[in-house]
Amino acid sequence: MNRWDKCKAVCFRSFKVDKIVKELCDWLKENDFDIESKSSLRLIQSENIFEGRCVLSNKNFEPNSTLIEFPHQFLINYRLSFKIQGLVEFFEWYNENYLKKNNLENHLKLSRLDALYLLILEQRFNPNSHLSKFIYSMPQSYDTPEYFDKVIIDNLPQYLKFDVEKRIDKFNLKFNFVKNLLAEFSKISTDKKVENLVENFNKENFRWVFCSVNSRCFHAKETEICDQDDIVLANKYFGVLNESDGELNRSINCNSMEEYEELNEKSEEIRNNLCCIIPYLDFLNHSNDSNAYAVFNESDKSYTLKSQEQSDFSETKLVNKDEQVYITYGHHDNKTLYIEYGFILEENIYDKITFNFRDLKKLIQTDENSEKFIWQCAIQKNLINDLSCNKQEGPSWSLLKLLDLIHIFNDDFKLLNSKQSKKSKNSNLELNFYDIQHFNFVKELFLRILNNFKKDFIGSLDRLNALSVNLKETYHFKMSKRLVELYLEIIELNINLANDEQRWAMLF
Repeated sequence: MNRWDKCKAVCFRSFKVDKIVKELCDWLKENDFDIESKSSLRLIQSENIFEGRCVLSNKNFEPNSTLIEFPHQFLINYRLSFKIQGLVEFFEWYNENYLKKNNLENHLKLSRLDALYLLILEQRFNPNSHLSKFIYSMPQSYDTPEYFDKVIIDNLPQYLKFDVEKRIDKFNLKFNFVKNLLAEFSKISTDKKVENLVENFNKENFRWVFCSVNSRCFHAKETEICDQDDIVLANKYFGVLNESDGELNRSINCNSMEEYEELNEKSEEIRNNLCCIIPYLDFLNHSNDSNAYAVFNESDKSYTLKSQEQSDFSETKLVNKDEQVYITYGHHDNKTLYIEYGFILEENIYDKITFNFRDLKKLIQTDENSEKFIWQCAIQKNLINDLSCNKQEGPSWSLLKLLDLIHIFNDDFKLLNSKQSKKSKNSNLELNFYDIQHFNFVKELFLRILNNFKKDFIGSLDRLNALSVNLKETYHFKMSKRLVELYLEIIELNINLANDEQRWAMLF
């Protein structure tokens, strides 16, 4: 559901089908999948200018019904890059001349996701491309921060700016790494397709493929959609993909917040390596109130779009004729939607402000050892997973308890540096762990961090409002400003809650 919640008001009167949609459907038919004859769905250009293309249902579907099944051949992931001789030669060269000769434990390496980027780019500029009609059905640009004017990014509040800049830095690092590899390889390659790819491997084109894949992908396990030969090659070029390595249930073994954040990033990296793109289905829009979901069907190796299952706990969502089919991209807050997909939701039930290590570290006044113990305790007790506050419930219990722990350490700093053993300190915390003991001091810490955020967000709004008229007319500006306003609302509501003694006491 792009561009906030406005798409809910769309009325599909003309069911307009443009040339790109027609060519995409023709391409599917040429490859033995006549989606139009299936008659369950149709892809159209929405009349809502904020939404673009969308998928409509041609008939009514009961709960848990199959709308369409996309055959295995249309699941586009890294395995297809192994069918292009020039790319295989590049991967072989990389393996022999780079991977084996360098200690890459803590350095950039090619990944399965990079192979998918290179596949799409090679096919985009290959005059004999098998995927060209599908590739040209994709948008030519995106509304994610990679396409923002830098002036907008510079004037965001730190809460948004940090993650936006972190993503852009990763993008730039990956671009430069792959570009340099391709340039070295092109010196010894005689493959015309590789030469064509190298010539077109610039920042603009890489930005396009980076955003195309990351904002339009589905996920499926490697063992589900790749055969053993593909996996053997992938392991050779990119390393073994052990999905369990990224599971956050291993976080209990982390000794610091830095290790925990690295584990989070590793988990996300592994998930990204499971990306695949599915033509036609990549036009499905997002809603938190979705009426369908997509899942890989291992029995027949297809990606299946189904109507939501019947539920005793919530209103059953039917897929009705001529209505848009929505899936959910995940239970994301607006910051995630903004960075990953380039839209926000005006009424997002999952929206929240999540405080991180850097925000809360400022509240800790103890020595380094005590600080380390606070984070170890928080990690082991799973407090870190939800250090947030929202409009509906205010601060999470995990946040309140962590603030309580911080206060205990701050208040008892002298005691904790006495001859009392660490063992007795730990057991004391264990005994009181499930009780929040100092709710008035917790409130002080909570208000301190909220007021710091409020100051930063108000400053950001002032700076954004002072930008040029031309910038203020762009969608990127309007979305960014609205996001700052929505987060200010969350901050204000939580400040008011903390200052209301009766409501604050009810949290405990």
